[in-house]
Amino acid sequence: PSLIHREDSAKLLYRILLWDKSFITPYAEALLENILPMIEDNHIFFSESMIKCIGRLVFIKPECIYSRLSQLMNILQKLIQDQSSAARRRAALSTISIIIRKIDRTKIEEQIFTSLLILTISIVRNELDHSVRCEAIRLLGIIGAIDPYLIKGLEKSDKFGFPVDESIQDFSSVNMSSSPEEFYAKIVVDSLISILKDSTLYLHHMAASQALVYLFRTLGQKSHQFLGQILPALYIIIKNCPPSSAEFYFQQLSVLVGVVGCHVGSQVEEIISI
Repeated sequence: PSLIHREDSAKLLYRILLWDKSFITPYAEALLENILPMIEDNHIFFSESMIKCIGRLVFIKPECIYSRLSQLMNILQKLIQDQSSAARRRAALSTISIIIRKIDRTKIEEQIFTSLLILTISIVRNELDHSVRCEAIRLLGIIGAIDPYLIKGLEKSDKFGFPVDESIQDFSSVNMSSSPEEFYAKIVVDSLISILKDSTLYLHHMAASQALVYLFRTLGQKSHQFLGQILPALYIIIKNCPPSSAEFYFQQLSVLVGVVGCHVGSQVEEIISI
């Protein structure tokens, strides 16, 4: 078939996968086996659609990828570094996010999380395409979640379309004796805070604050340890942002306060003064 026919067929398959789950579920494993070899196809638009199809299959039936999980994650990590297509990088990042959100996180090797963290922060720091950065921030927030199982409870009310940018603190500043999950959370918070503190990245401040709120909601009371870093950065943004943006940041602040509850006690005076 011609390239156009292949591309159209891939798009049609993706639209079919958006149909009722009960129709697709019995065929998920067979579809995965046939689609997986195609996600690295040289035809970029065809490849992009196939990657989206993988993400949709994982959303429909997460366990269908367990036997091919390591292979798939390795391919997707390679694709998010592929500079030939921003659209394909974005699709790969989005699919990784779906995988981490939907499957049993313990099925993913810790070294994959570590390499993903490094790669994602690199993309957030260096990527020029705004939409790719958006997906990178979304992924960054998901990787940083200490309790990934709570993510499923947030999905129905998930309003956060993350975007962002900027560098990460030196890994040596983090207590390496922490559990892997705590380590990821600390690195992610440091990275997002660095964005909020950088005035040249003001276009990404809303996205970074959304990612932090998502992370706080996922961590629950455990997130209070990060208040000392996050609230001062938010105070500065609220004081300096245009009036049209102030309501948004106050909403984010109210969510953070609601999550940590009494742990915000020492910050009450500052919050009231704002």
